[in-house]
Amino acid sequence: MLQVQIKNTKVDLQAEQARLDKKKVEEQTIVILGKAVMSAYGVKKPDEALALLQARKPFRK
Repeated sequence: MLQVQIKNTKVDLQAEQARLDKKKVEEQTIVILGKAVMSAYGVKKPDEALALLQARKPFRK
């Protein structure tokens, strides 16, 4: 009984670590995409890029 409990805890910890790793990757992806959009619009502030993106303005050429 104790051994089963330990195995389940290990699986739970692995699942939690996988969830945290996925969240970290998602956050890094958002940062990278944000920087790409800022670069595409040629702006320095994320708020400006977001406003242009929401207004569906074309990227600079």
